[in-house]
Amino acid sequence: MTVFESLPLVDGVVVANASGSIVFWSRAAEALFGYASEEASSLDVARLFDAWPAAPATLIARRKDGSTFLAEVTIDSIDDATSVITIRDRWGDEALESIEELDDIGVFDRDLVGDDLRWSEQLFHIHGLPPAPHPPALEELRARVVEEDRARVLATLDDAIRMQAALRVDYRFRRGEGDLRKLRVIGRVVADETGRALRIYGSVRDITEGERRR
Repeated sequence: MTVFESLPLVDGVVVANASGSIVFWSRAAEALFGYASEEASSLDVARLFDAWPAAPATLIARRKDGSTFLAEVTIDSIDDATSVITIRDRWGDEALESIEELDDIGVFDRDLVGDDLRWSEQLFHIHGLPPAPHPPALEELRARVVEEDRARVLATLDDAIRMQAALRVDYRFRRGEGDLRKLRVIGRVVADETGRALRIYGSVRDITEGERRR
């Protein structure tokens, strides 16, 4: 899966009746949630969200595979019995706005609620790993950070999540025997309206060669 395929770019549209049963499911909703239209027709709309009805308008949506995303939800009533529900993946929108050079940097997305982590293919390459369905465990990645940098990196990450602040940190990473790289991470934290951190996403760039030329 490319990073473009993993970022829903079109609003999903769902039509539900008064009891919450789904009577229309757009192709964009299928891409966003992972349910085929035949599957969606047997679902209650409340199944798609951690809280329903949607109040506030920004809430956690849940895909078929169990992963979550921050959704901006708009509800318009056609009549007393039918509602049109529009869902936008706010993480996908913000990620594309903040990452301008997708061809030469790695992209990550970590769900802080479900502790799910996604990497783009390029990010595996930056870490000296073959592409795989799932990234390595966080404990393994932390162990490869040079010991002198490890505490600083973890403290910077924890502060960004706790304060919902921008993340920027440089550190040294061991890709293999004798292969020491310097990486730069830039990220953003997404929080709900109560201030709870929901996910962190961003980019990783290998800046080793640029540092050597200085």
